[in-house]
Amino acid sequence: MNAGKLDDMRFSSAIVDALWALAILIANFAIVFVAVFIYATFIRPGEPNEFYEAAAPGLAGWTAPIGGGVLFFLATFFRARKNSTRNAFTLAITMWAMYVVIDIVVGLLAAPAATFMNLQLVISLGVALLGALVGAQISKSRN
Repeated sequence: MNAGKLDDMRFSSAIVDALWALAILIANFAIVFVAVFIYATFIRPGEPNEFYEAAAPGLAGWTAPIGGGVLFFLATFFRARKNSTRNAFTLAITMWAMYVVIDIVVGLLAAPAATFMNLQLVISLGVALLGALVGAQISKSRN
């Protein structure tokens, strides 16, 4: 295989990884939205909107890490199984790194860094990486 074709494949893989990372981020936002909806509808109905807006970051603090870990596990597991020519761990780390960049850029566009660059973010990203690596390992052991 010539070097140009290999570079094209790497570039297209990076684009696909970035799109998967973006999809995981959107799905994780949806999980947080559903958690707030459930809280507002079934746990504490009847409160003013400001109450739920104030509660959202606290709910996101436990739903986002869990959701991210599960989503990364599933995405890495199924993508690595489907693409057996690519190293599963390279796939996991590349997709996770793209996610970190997108997550931080979106965060910086939405709020000052001091409001979200904290231990909670580190834990959330760590759980996502763990999910990705476990998905890679399990997909590798099943091939």
